[in-house]
Amino acid sequence: QHGVRVRVRAEEDTPPLAPAAEASLFRIAQEALTNALRHGRARSVEVVYTVAPSSASPDRVHLEVRDDGAGLPDGLDLSTLAARGHFGLAGMRERAALLGGTLTVTGEGLCRTGGSLERPDGAADRGAAVHAGVPWATVALGAPSGGGA
Repeated sequence: QHGVRVRVRAEEDTPPLAPAAEASLFRIAQEALTNALRHGRARSVEVVYTVAPSSASPDRVHLEVRDDGAGLPDGLDLSTLAARGHFGLAGMRERAALLGGTLTVTGEGLCRTGGSLERPDGAADRGAAVHAGVPWATVALGAPSGGGA
Protein backbone atom coordinates (compact mmCIF):
# COMPACT_ATOMS: atom_id res chain seq x y z
CA GLN A 1 0.00 0.00 0.00
CA HIS A 2 2.78 2.46 0.89
CA GLY A 3 5.46 1.01 -1.40
CA VAL A 4 7.42 -0.12 1.63
CA ARG A 5 9.44 -3.30 1.59
CA VAL A 6 9.01 -5.27 4.82
CA ARG A 7 11.13 -8.29 5.63
CA VAL A 8 10.22 -10.51 8.59
CA ARG A 9 12.75 -12.94 10.02
CA ALA A 10 11.96 -15.46 12.72
CA GLU A 11 13.52 -18.71 13.80
CA GLU A 12 11.76 -21.88 12.82
CA ASP A 13 10.22 -23.96 15.58
CA THR A 14 10.12 -21.20 18.19
CA PRO A 15 8.37 -22.29 21.36
CA PRO A 16 4.84 -20.91 21.81
CA LEU A 17 4.14 -17.74 23.77
CA ALA A 18 1.29 -17.08 26.15
CA PRO A 19 -1.54 -15.41 24.18
CA ALA A 20 -1.36 -12.15 26.16
CA ALA A 21 2.41 -11.94 25.67
CA GLU A 22 2.03 -12.69 21.97
CA ALA A 23 -0.52 -9.88 21.67
CA SER A 24 1.76 -7.43 23.51
CA LEU A 25 4.75 -8.20 21.28
CA PHE A 26 2.52 -7.94 18.20
CA ARG A 27 1.32 -4.48 19.32
CA ILE A 28 4.91 -3.35 19.87
CA ALA A 29 5.83 -4.46 16.35
CA GLN A 30 2.68 -2.86 14.94
CA GLU A 31 3.42 0.50 16.57
CA ALA A 32 7.07 0.40 15.48
CA LEU A 33 5.99 -0.28 11.88
CA THR A 34 3.44 2.53 12.06
CA ASN A 35 6.11 4.93 13.34
CA ALA A 36 8.55 3.88 10.61
CA LEU A 37 5.96 4.72 7.96
CA ARG A 38 4.29 7.77 9.48
CA HIS A 39 7.22 9.58 11.04
CA GLY A 40 10.30 8.04 9.45
CA ARG A 41 8.98 7.76 5.91
CA ALA A 42 10.88 4.48 5.66
CA ARG A 43 11.12 2.56 2.42
CA SER A 44 12.47 -0.64 3.96
CA VAL A 45 11.68 -2.19 7.33
CA GLU A 46 13.01 -5.36 8.88
CA VAL A 47 11.27 -7.18 11.74
CA VAL A 48 13.39 -9.77 13.56
CA TYR A 49 12.03 -12.15 16.20
CA THR A 50 14.46 -14.41 18.05
CA VAL A 51 14.60 -16.55 21.15
CA ALA A 52 17.99 -16.57 22.87
CA PRO A 53 20.19 -18.37 23.39
CA SER A 54 18.18 -20.87 21.31
CA SER A 55 14.69 -22.21 20.77
CA ALA A 56 15.73 -25.42 22.48
CA SER A 57 16.95 -23.56 25.57
CA PRO A 58 15.06 -20.25 25.70
CA ASP A 59 16.06 -17.54 28.14
CA ARG A 60 14.96 -14.32 26.44
CA VAL A 61 12.73 -13.20 23.58
CA HIS A 62 13.95 -10.41 21.31
CA LEU A 63 11.86 -8.38 18.92
CA GLU A 64 13.57 -5.78 16.79
CA VAL A 65 12.10 -3.48 14.14
CA ARG A 66 14.67 -1.57 12.06
CA ASP A 67 14.04 0.87 9.26
CA ASP A 68 15.87 3.08 6.80
CA GLY A 69 13.77 6.19 7.44
CA ALA A 70 14.54 9.67 8.66
CA GLY A 71 15.79 8.48 12.05
CA LEU A 72 15.00 10.00 15.39
CA PRO A 73 14.86 13.69 16.19
CA ASP A 74 17.76 14.96 18.26
CA GLY A 75 16.94 15.13 21.96
CA LEU A 76 14.06 12.65 21.75
CA ASP A 77 12.27 12.69 25.09
CA LEU A 78 9.26 10.53 25.92
CA SER A 79 7.74 13.04 28.32
CA THR A 80 7.89 15.79 25.67
CA LEU A 81 6.28 13.49 23.12
CA ALA A 82 3.54 12.53 25.58
CA ALA A 83 2.87 16.20 26.37
CA ARG A 84 2.33 16.71 22.62
CA GLY A 85 -0.14 13.82 22.47
CA HIS A 86 2.26 11.21 21.06
CA PHE A 87 2.06 8.08 23.21
CA GLY A 88 3.33 5.38 20.82
CA LEU A 89 6.88 5.01 22.15
CA ALA A 90 5.73 5.27 25.75
CA GLY A 91 3.07 2.64 25.09
CA MET A 92 5.63 0.27 23.57
CA ARG A 93 7.92 0.74 26.56
CA GLU A 94 5.02 0.13 28.95
CA ARG A 95 4.02 -3.08 27.13
CA ALA A 96 7.59 -4.39 27.34
CA ALA A 97 7.77 -3.48 31.04
CA LEU A 98 4.51 -5.35 31.74
CA LEU A 99 6.24 -8.43 30.33
CA GLY A 100 9.19 -7.87 32.66
CA GLY A 101 11.36 -6.60 29.83
CA THR A 102 12.87 -3.49 28.38
CA LEU A 103 12.44 -1.45 25.23
CA THR A 104 15.13 0.65 23.62
CA VAL A 105 14.80 3.02 20.68
CA THR A 106 17.89 4.14 18.81
CA GLY A 107 18.74 6.08 15.69
CA GLU A 108 20.65 3.09 14.35
CA GLY A 109 18.32 1.39 11.94
CA LEU A 110 19.14 -0.47 8.75
CA CYS A 111 21.53 2.23 7.58
CA ARG A 112 23.89 1.90 10.55
CA THR A 113 23.52 -1.72 11.59
CA GLY A 114 24.45 -3.20 8.24
CA GLY A 115 21.00 -4.71 7.85
CA SER A 116 20.33 -6.75 4.78
CA LEU A 117 17.89 -4.22 3.34
CA GLU A 118 19.29 -1.18 1.59
CA ARG A 119 17.42 1.99 0.73
CA PRO A 120 16.92 1.87 -3.04
CA ASP A 121 17.32 5.60 -3.63
CA GLY A 122 20.65 5.81 -1.76
CA ALA A 123 19.30 8.44 0.66
CA ALA A 124 21.46 9.34 3.64
CA ASP A 125 18.72 8.84 6.25
CA ARG A 126 19.80 7.28 9.52
CA GLY A 127 16.91 4.96 10.18
CA ALA A 128 15.69 3.88 13.58
CA ALA A 129 15.57 0.67 15.57
CA VAL A 130 13.14 -0.46 18.25
CA HIS A 131 14.28 -3.41 20.35
CA ALA A 132 12.17 -5.22 22.96
CA GLY A 133 13.81 -7.85 25.12
CA VAL A 134 11.71 -9.84 27.57
CA PRO A 135 12.48 -12.79 29.85
CA TRP A 136 11.26 -16.11 28.52
CA ALA A 137 9.89 -17.08 31.94
CA THR A 138 7.29 -14.30 31.79
CA VAL A 139 6.06 -14.89 28.24
CA ALA A 140 6.21 -18.66 27.73
CA LEU A 141 2.98 -20.54 27.22
CA GLY A 142 1.98 -21.63 30.72
CA ALA A 143 4.01 -18.89 32.45
CA PRO A 144 2.43 -17.68 35.71
CA SER A 145 1.57 -14.20 34.43
CA GLY A 146 1.71 -14.64 30.66
CA GLY A 147 2.23 -10.89 30.34
CA GLY A 148 -0.33 -8.13 29.90
CA ALA A 149 -2.05 -7.29 26.65
